[in-house]
Parts: sequence; C-alpha cells; structure tokens
Amino acid sequence: MTGLCLDRALTGIGKTARMSALLLLASVTAARAAHSGDFDYEVNPDMVTVTVTGYTGPDYCTVVIPAELDGKRVTRIGAWAFTMCYTMVGVTIPDSVTRIDEGAFSYCASMTEVVIGTGLTSIGGQAFAYSYSLAHVCFKGDAPSLDSMDLFDGVEQDTTVGYRVGTAEWGPSFCGHTAWLWDPSQQMLYSVDNGMVTVTGYTGADYCAVVIPAEIDGKRVTRIGAWAFWLSGTMTDVTIPDSVTDIGNDAFFGCGFLTSVMIPDSVTNIDYMAFAFCSMSNLVIGTGLPSISENAFYYCSGLTAVTIPDNVTYIGASAFKGCSSMNVVVIGTRMTGIGDGAFEDCGNLTGIYFKGDAPDFVCGDIEMQGTDLAVIYYLPGAAGWSQEVYGKMPVAWNPQVQAGAGFGKQGNGEFGFCIAGANGMSVAVEACTNLAGAVWTPITTVTIDKGTATFTDTNSINHRACFYRFRMP
Repeated sequence: MTGLCLDRALTGIGKTARMSALLLLASVTAARAAHSGDFDYEVNPDMVTVTVTGYTGPDYCTVVIPAELDGKRVTRIGAWAFTMCYTMVGVTIPDSVTRIDEGAFSYCASMTEVVIGTGLTSIGGQAFAYSYSLAHVCFKGDAPSLDSMDLFDGVEQDTTVGYRVGTAEWGPSFCGHTAWLWDPSQQMLYSVDNGMVTVTGYTGADYCAVVIPAEIDGKRVTRIGAWAFWLSGTMTDVTIPDSVTDIGNDAFFGCGFLTSVMIPDSVTNIDYMAFAFCSMSNLVIGTGLPSISENAFYYCSGLTAVTIPDNVTYIGASAFKGCSSMNVVVIGTRMTGIGDGAFEDCGNLTGIYFKGDAPDFVCGDIEMQGTDLAVIYYLPGAAGWSQEVYGKMPVAWNPQVQAGAGFGKQGNGEFGFCIAGANGMSVAVEACTNLAGAVWTPITTVTIDKGTATFTDTNSINHRACFYRFRMP
C-alpha cells in the first residue's frame, strides 16, 4: 500500500491514530534500507532480493559487487548508486544483476573498466555518462535493452564494448561504440576475419607483463590491431607470439611503463606510430621485417641502443625521432634508404654504424637536428661513403690491435691488449676458445678515447687458448 493510499484510507480517523499509522509506514520503509560491508542497499518488494543504492568502501580499487547481501540476492543497481565515485577505478557486476538504473555509474572519473555478468537484461539512461576515463565495458551475456541512447554521454568515442562468443543480439557497435569479441580468460578484445584473429584491446590487470596468446577460441592470432594497447600506461612488458605478422598503427602508443619489446621474426609489417611514446629501454627487431614505418618508435625516450637487422632495407621518416637516451645505432647490410629526420633530436646519439654500402637516400642533404654528437661509421670496403652524410664526413670503422706495450699477459695473468681507432668509436670484443667450434661469446664493448682503448679478458686465465675478434657494437 502506498503512502497516498494509506493517507486516503486514514481520512476521518483520529489524529493520534493517523500519526501512528504514518510512523508505522516510515518504520517499514526504513527497515527496507540497510548496509552490509561496503554497500548500502534496499530490500525489494519481494523481500528476497535487493537493490544496491550506494558504496562506502575504500578508494582507488576495482569494486566487486557481491551476488548476495545479508543472504538476499542482488538483482539491481539503483539510480545514481555509484555516481561521483571519483576514485573507483573499475567495477565487476555479478551474474545475479538483471537491471542497472539511470545514472548508476555516472561521473566516475577514474573508472577505466566495467565487467557485467550474464544476467543483465536492461540498462537505464546515462548509466555510464561522463565517466571520462572509461576504456572498456565487457558483457558476459546477451546484449541488454537500453532505456535511451545516452548511456555513454560525455564518454570518449574510443571506449570499446566487449562481448563473448555465443551471446546474442550483438552487432558491430553498441550505443555508438565499437563492439568487439572478448575472451575473459585471455583478457583480450578481438575480431575474426577469414578465421584469423586480430587483437583489438586488452582488459587485464595493471602493472603487469602482458602475454598475447598465439590462439584465441582456437583461431590463430595474426595481427595486433590499430590502437589495441593504446595508452596501456601500466603495462610493464609484452610478449608478442610468433603467429603475429602485422602490428597496426598506434598499437602500443603511449605505453609509458613498458620496459622491453621483442618483435618476433614472423612480423613483416609495423605500421606508423606503433610504439610511439613508449618507455622501453630494450628493443629487439626480428629478421622478418623489410622496413620500419615512419614514426614507428617516435620519442621512445628510454631506448638506449638499437640494432637494425640485415633484412631491413628502409627506415621511415622520424622513425626514431626524439629517442633522447639512445647512444648507438647499428644498421644492417641491406639498407637502401633512410627517411628524413629518422634520428632527429636524439641528443645522446654518438655513433651510427653501417655494415653495408651507403644508402642512396642518406647521401642527400638531410638534416639531423638535435643529434650533433653522432658520427657515421662504415666498414672498410663498403661503397658510397666518400661524401658527407648529415653534414659530416663518414669515418671508417677499422679498429686495430696495437702490438707492444699492453699486449699479452698482464701482471695478474689475465690477457689484454690495446685497441687503436677513431676517437669516440665503439668496439665490441668477442672471444672463442676453439675455432673448430666457432662459438663466439661477447666479452665487452670499449670506446676509443684519445686514439686507444684498453681491453682485458678477466676470464682468460681459465683457458689454455683464447681467440678474439671485433664487431660493431
């Protein structure tokens, strides 16, 4: 019975009796409002289910809404229940919930991900409105009905919707946002084309190493799509499987905690800006890549050195621009062209080492602003190095062992020698104890200063014989 009906029913009775009845109604209503753990709730009219009406728990966490509160099944998230929970970073909604009311998760400024259980059938207007950081909303069940199309008002258009294989009523978009397949076990969003999988997003934990699977739902992962890991700022490492052949534009853009990237030999294309503004200090480029796209590693400020393998024939414009920590670049034997500004603003770059002939494009008048310290080195016998490159004459990389003082066993029994060469030139020294086996082990890298550098092999006392060779760093 509603308050209005009760009011009419009580008309004409005594004032005291009327007041007692109203107080009884208030006490019944109050009895339906309760608190359990971190949640406020109201008991629904059926008296066996509840609606969550508020949250009082800790800040800066992913909130997991329970399926039951005080023994009663949670079936509804009330209107504005979590609105303005500014520090909530994510929420998981149980399978028991069938309805999310108007504005339930609106203005949750730090919320990046929502995972919704299988039971949801309808969502009220503006349920996620103005939650500016929202990146993913993932559904375990069929597509719910919408009260209105303002579900994501004020949320950026790059927010993606994920849904599971086998669920119904999903299309290429949901309420104006792209909808992708979602594998919760792998925490990947993806699409399937001709039986091949493209990874389109990541929904997993923060501050961890991400392993991209070689297969999802029994289908081979061959591509990492554009923007797939865009601004995954807390990803610390990534493993790319050797099933992947293509990495899309901006795929890892802005991954500010990424420390290491190994691109497998299977990859034949890296699109523009794919790793721009990443922080990795270690980069390994596989042997299947024929070229490096423009801006591919743009402003990767943590990168200290890079080796371009022999299979790469072209480096695009601004490919390594702004890699301010990088001091050494080694370029393979088949390089034929380097785009404008490929190494611009690499202020700590001291040497670019070419193993092959001078690329045609490099021989033009190309500026390398902000990279004043760099010296171009080439191997003796390579062609095309008789003219200026980046406004400087190239220097032959031709380190020589000096005979005489310093050559041979030192006072402590260790073998050593002096290396002569051009100032600033880096020389990697490798050792081998049996030429028949020809297993060369890196020992150290020295830098020529004032025409020479001293090398000592501390491990030589453990071998009857040892052979040494030099290579570019």
